[in-house]
Amino acid sequence: MVLVGRGPPWLSHPLRKVVGMWLFSDRCGVCGAQGRSPCGPCARRLPAPPALPPPPGLDDLVALFAYEAGGRQLVTALKYHNRRGALSWMGDRLARRLVTHRAEAVTWVPASYAGRSRRGFDTGELLARHVARELRLPLRPLLERVANDSQSARSRSERADGPAMRARPSVERRLCIGSVVLIDDVSTTGASLRAGAEVLRQCGVRHIFGAVAARTPLHAMTGTA
Repeated sequence: MVLVGRGPPWLSHPLRKVVGMWLFSDRCGVCGAQGRSPCGPCARRLPAPPALPPPPGLDDLVALFAYEAGGRQLVTALKYHNRRGALSWMGDRLARRLVTHRAEAVTWVPASYAGRSRRGFDTGELLARHVARELRLPLRPLLERVANDSQSARSRSERADGPAMRARPSVERRLCIGSVVLIDDVSTTGASLRAGAEVLRQCGVRHIFGAVAARTPLHAMTGTA
């Protein structure tokens, strides 16, 4: 007997995930239409990112779209369903907006250990790899989480403090890097980017340019319409 949606019994769990990615990677992460992700009509309808200042510690923050409607669907398809079809599209467009920032390296806000173990990948790292390749810059794993708790599991007041981070043990205390692109998938309060930027500045980085796929609008953060 073949279980619908799970693949034949002889497929191991990791292999089922690979087959699932192959079957569904060429679909729009918003409407599900066959083809590239996002499809042309959905890409044109993505909500514009909110016009908000960058979080403290960042020289700038680049975002592709708002984290609502189709923008939320696109991120959710990647982050929680491992549908990576939109990664190249996101990486290409973020790189275009960062090309004038003259960064020397790309890094990312690391996911919590629990989140990475549950999903099997780090969304920020995947996005950072695409951006680094498009910008032809080195990808440097500079940060790590001190605790394993994820921001999504915390209350709004707890999120404001941001996750505790530190420089990776392999990173020299004083980096010979003047400017860095710091990648995350979504910026809600900006606390994760701020926490990462604080550590990087302690290591001697002078200019930090944040880049995210989506940014949460102010009305969604405050609960107002």
